[in-house]
Amino acid sequence: MNKLDAVRPNTSPDRLSRNRPLCSWTGWLVDMDTLENISHKYMSESFLSIYPRFHANRTNAWFTGFAIVCDGMWFKLDHNGSKMAKRLIMNSFYASGYWAVVQGIRDRDTIIVKGIKELPKPQSTPQSIDDRGDDKRWWRASLK
Repeated sequence: MNKLDAVRPNTSPDRLSRNRPLCSWTGWLVDMDTLENISHKYMSESFLSIYPRFHANRTNAWFTGFAIVCDGMWFKLDHNGSKMAKRLIMNSFYASGYWAVVQGIRDRDTIIVKGIKELPKPQSTPQSIDDRGDDKRWWRASLK
């Protein structure tokens, strides 16, 4: 038993699954450090759709963990889920904005994650410059 095991609560997915059903949440993946910085701002969902990949690779993101934001509510992912989320973001086809479905068991404001799968971005969200293809055409259109 290491020091971190003494700090983590004893909420194994097997113990929780006896009492609670497996559910799924669909939303934007983001690290908790960034989420705390943008949560008080107006239209924070528009930033989540262009959340850059390099934010997930920062040290603060690893210490604070990851969350999923769906319909204005956010749920923190457990330690295993944070590892899965970081791996998904680092290996994603997209350069920014990560729309995913998380399957797991909810324990208060934390999700004990069983699996994460990336989905195509919703059509109503703005894409990043990297996903648009022709940057100059987008730049001219934004100046009008």
